[in-house]
Amino acid sequence: MFADAYLDALNSAADGLELDSKSAGDTPASSDIESSPAVPENMPKGLSKDGFEVFLQKRFFGSFAFYEKLDNDAKEKVFSAYGGKPNIDFVRDQIKRQYLRK
Repeated sequence: MFADAYLDALNSAADGLELDSKSAGDTPASSDIESSPAVPENMPKGLSKDGFEVFLQKRFFGSFAFYEKLDNDAKEKVFSAYGGKPNIDFVRDQIKRQYLRK
């Protein structure tokens, strides 16, 4: 199955990692952390193209990494789609569509 292969790849990549002394600090108990249900996050409306790219880079770096690989025409299409519907799930879908058309 795909999920098993994915988990195997993650485990294989993590085998060489070690916890350093700086990361070994105390972590807050789960009751100390506010929990909220996962809700699709809307993006701010009306960002300029530069603002859109900065927001995407800071908040959704994985999506930004794929966006950066697009040519200028595909980036324009994604930005235009964002203007019509500033929702990250929609924007991610547009990035995927443009990326797969390469």
